[in-house]
Amino acid sequence: MTIFLACLVVLLVGVLIAVVADRIPITSVQKPVTSDSYPGVPDGALKAADIDDLKFNVVARGYKMSQVDEVIQRLQEQFVQQEVTAETRAEELEEIADGDI
Repeated sequence: MTIFLACLVVLLVGVLIAVVADRIPITSVQKPVTSDSYPGVPDGALKAADIDDLKFNVVARGYKMSQVDEVIQRLQEQFVQQEVTAETRAEELEEIADGDI
């Protein structure tokens, strides 16, 4: 009888651990609601209004770095593209001014 109870306890503890570790899905339990306020960076070229509307989640030591890094990366890519476009246009204007075209 003692061995049976010990096996039953071990089995129940194993099932409990599996449920807590989300190994056994419980369909009647819904996923938790998040307080995540970060919607992500919109697709396409960023506008000033997009920057104004950004809200990062606050974590223990400030803002969530992955979210800030994503925005900075997108801004950097956009600025590089604008700089290349500006240089190309400046070269075209120089050629027009020199009468090469």
